[in-house]
Amino acid sequence: MPLLLSGLSIWFFLKLQKKKHQSEVELKDILLREQNLIIEKQHALEEERNRIASEMHDDLGGGLTSIKYLSQKMLRKSNRDQSLDEVTKINNHAQQLVTNMGEIIWAMNSGFDTLENFSAYTRRYAFEYLEQHDIKLEFNVLGSWQNIRFSGEK
Repeated sequence: MPLLLSGLSIWFFLKLQKKKHQSEVELKDILLREQNLIIEKQHALEEERNRIASEMHDDLGGGLTSIKYLSQKMLRKSNRDQSLDEVTKINNHAQQLVTNMGEIIWAMNSGFDTLENFSAYTRRYAFEYLEQHDIKLEFNVLGSWQNIRFSGEK
């Protein structure tokens, strides 16, 4: 009888361990599928960001650049002061829109989602801004920033 009880206890314990292991494997499988879905969603989002950035660059960028060049052409040919002021305003607005659109496209392009690209963009922007006010910019990088992901969400 003790041998039979010991055998049943061992069999029950092994069965319980097998069930526990099976549950752990199923849980890991569910987590893995969820992680794959998250990765697929992020990949689809990056592709959509790149597509939108490309379309904005092609469509809006071309149109705004045309407006800018046409207004510059009118500025060279214009003689009247009033029309000169209006064309100058058109040219300035077009130039500002081209600049702003370039910044938006840069931010949307997932290829620039690294700390290195972000710091380069920030450094250029700060340099251009501070140069207008005769302020010297010194930018030092300590260590390596290469291949560190830095998305808009972060």
